[in-house]
Amino acid sequence: MGRILAISRWTENIFTSRAACRSLFLLIGGVLLAGCGSAGRDDFACQGLGGNTVSGTVRYQKKLYDQNGFTGKSIFLPARFATVQVFGPKQSELATATTDGQGRYCAIYVKTGEPTENRVSVVARTNVPTLNIQVGFFFGVQLPDESVVFRFTQYAFSKPFQEIAGESAYTVDLELGAGRPGSGSSPGGVLNIMDTLVTGSDFFRTVRGEVPPLVTAVWQDEIGGTFFIPEEQCVEAGTGVSGDCIFVRGDGDLIFGESFGDRDEYDDDIILHEYGHFIGHNFSADDSPGGTHFLNDHTQDIRLSWSEGWATFFSSVVRKNPVNVDVGVDGPALFAFSIDSNSLLFPPIAPGQLERSVIYTTSEVAVSSVLWDIFDRLDSMEPFDNLSL
Repeated sequence: MGRILAISRWTENIFTSRAACRSLFLLIGGVLLAGCGSAGRDDFACQGLGGNTVSGTVRYQKKLYDQNGFTGKSIFLPARFATVQVFGPKQSELATATTDGQGRYCAIYVKTGEPTENRVSVVARTNVPTLNIQVGFFFGVQLPDESVVFRFTQYAFSKPFQEIAGESAYTVDLELGAGRPGSGSSPGGVLNIMDTLVTGSDFFRTVRGEVPPLVTAVWQDEIGGTFFIPEEQCVEAGTGVSGDCIFVRGDGDLIFGESFGDRDEYDDDIILHEYGHFIGHNFSADDSPGGTHFLNDHTQDIRLSWSEGWATFFSSVVRKNPVNVDVGVDGPALFAFSIDSNSLLFPPIAPGQLERSVIYTTSEVAVSSVLWDIFDRLDSMEPFDNLSL
């Protein structure tokens, strides 16, 4: 536990001011020439392929929010490019497949003997060459000397189906609802984290023409913050981890065990902010000193302000929305601000407070705002903004 406690206090590591020109180069061509593509196949067929087939659609519940917080509404979306496994009796793996961009899958296996009860398992790991994403959690294992090590495992959610004599084609659909953090109790949140990272990765690949390396998202009750850490530090947190990590806030804190009334499994804006750090770390340079930072602070270390400003800008560009929201659990937003108007949108207090602070290169919001103005369209409401790329 001690090692994870230390890791949880690391501040996001991302790009530095000296990388500004290179980081802009990452995106200029893509924003002009390409939108977000969809990795994977568009066609789908699961007939006449021989053997027994199991097919269906995997969808997850997405909770909707706006700048004021969660709306109380939700929709079901396809779980894109997830790994699907079919297991027979005694955990024997019969087949592996991948969902497509519409959440559809087709698994084929050879069946011999009497009909059995099998199960379809959806694993929170992408399974296409152009995407490298997994979502999981740590669990403690006590060793014979009574010490405890933490091991990483991917989330997986299963549904059984019964074979029938004379039948060879089965349909198993999975609709995975929202829930609280924890191993196996919150499939909707897990798959939203993965799908948000799919969106960020797919955007970057389309723009840059390179496939980002593996990123591991870790989400569970005990995590008290959302932050990026590079692979060498993530490995210290537990065995079985590969790639850089994005820790996603659960319901508590690893040191005090307190509830903050905030979880980030549905905070797409924040998850993409951290993915922006991941992109910066892997495709540019980083000597940010880290440390505490605030939106209304315009006296930051310039390396920190660039880092945070870049990550917020990246999130906005991927979502095509200058508004960034931090939602709570189920109610109002904790805060929302716009890097287009440089204004605090929620809570509606202290009008003008943020605007007065968005000055100098030592303001992270000022950095985000300048980057956004470079890329947004010309606007008659902003006569001073004559640049659009």
